[in-house]
Formats: sequence, C-alpha cells, structure tokens
Amino acid sequence: MITEMRLFQHIFGTVLLSGDQWLICLVPGVIIFVIGEVFKYTLRSMERKG
Repeated sequence: MITEMRLFQHIFGTVLLSGDQWLICLVPGVIIFVIGEVFKYTLRSMERKG
C-alpha cells in the first residue's frame, strides 16, 4: 500500500493513516460490498422461485 511504504510515501507525498482514518476509508466500502452481496443473493433467490 502506498501509504504504508516509506519509498512510496516519499514518491507520492503521502503520510501514514491513523486507525480512525482507515475506518473512514474501509467502513463505507464494506457496507457497499455487503449491500451488493445481499442484493445478488436476493436476485438469485427470486430467480429460483420464479
């Protein structure tokens, strides 16, 4: 990851992220992923019944 490797931090001008910053980045992605998987599961179950 660019933010964790010193060489890339220097090249791209990035800094380390705190735990709170990681949560801000990861939580929305996880929520969107879970919603997508539930949606796919729902569509598949409707196809089987239909």
